[in-house]
Amino acid sequence: MAKQVPERSKSDDSKASRRTAAAATTDNPRRQRLWRDLGLIAIAPALLYLAASLFTYSATDPGWSHTGSVVAPVHNLGGRAGAWIADVLLQLFGYIAFLLPVVLGALAWIAMFGLKRESKGENDLDPALRLPDLSDNLEARLVLLQRRLAENCAPIRIEKTGRGRFRLRLERPVSLQEIAA
Repeated sequence: MAKQVPERSKSDDSKASRRTAAAATTDNPRRQRLWRDLGLIAIAPALLYLAASLFTYSATDPGWSHTGSVVAPVHNLGGRAGAWIADVLLQLFGYIAFLLPVVLGALAWIAMFGLKRESKGENDLDPALRLPDLSDNLEARLVLLQRRLAENCAPIRIEKTGRGRFRLRLERPVSLQEIAA
């Protein structure tokens, strides 16, 4: 006896295709990295603007709590909008408002990159900027220095003794002198 297969309507097909498309966008690490980087590019200038507006606050600028001078130049780096924003935040929160850009930046960082408790001391900035590890960077610099010293026939040699290990070899005595600036 043949088993009957239930018929699928177009709405079922479109729901299934939407689910697979949504899963593909959330599973794609390149797309996630792109959105994370775009978010960082959008949030960082806004937080810098907020910090600049707060730190260059002047009571003589027109704001929410007072009018200021209409013809005098605005001293706030954020312009009239920055003067208003700084005035409102300082009136509402007081001096704690100066911590607002830092706290919002930390919250944005945690939302985009998360807290890496299992990272064993690794730098959380590396995924954002795609920087090499510190040991790889140091080893690459030492290899470049080793080549430069070999090209210039200097009496100082850097020899690689193992993985991530180097030795400084001097062919003649060296005296260190302090140079006055």
